[in-house]
Amino acid sequence: MSISLPTIDQNGAGVKLTMPPAIMPLSANQLVVNATGSHAAAVVTAAAPKDAQGNNQANVLRAIYIGFSAAPAAGSTVVVQDGSTVVFEMFLGAANPPPIVFDPPKSITPGAILTVTVSDPGAGVGTTLYVDGWVHK
Repeated sequence: MSISLPTIDQNGAGVKLTMPPAIMPLSANQLVVNATGSHAAAVVTAAAPKDAQGNNQANVLRAIYIGFSAAPAAGSTVVVQDGSTVVFEMFLGAANPPPIVFDPPKSITPGAILTVTVSDPGAGVGTTLYVDGWVHK
């Protein structure tokens, strides 16, 4: 038996990523990945989900993975928003911070947009941001 792994093109940059099945996407057909060039914020936004009948559903956040090409500038942060409300904020100081794992996973308000933002890490520093989660049905 073979397993077909989803492959995505990272922001149309021609970089193909194959994700293992243990990483659950926020929707059945979308892995939420964002990679930026240097000296720019990285932002992942998951739309406010609805089921087939139009009922609000909740995005669920399990983990955030962040990578920098070099140590970020002092004051760099990662922020999670439930709609417009900040529900998590943390300073980042290492070039490769450990994953931020929510145990139990963090549920976003049904019908609200989930936004994860890593602030501009400074001149000459690139950022990769991956958000691991799913839609609670």
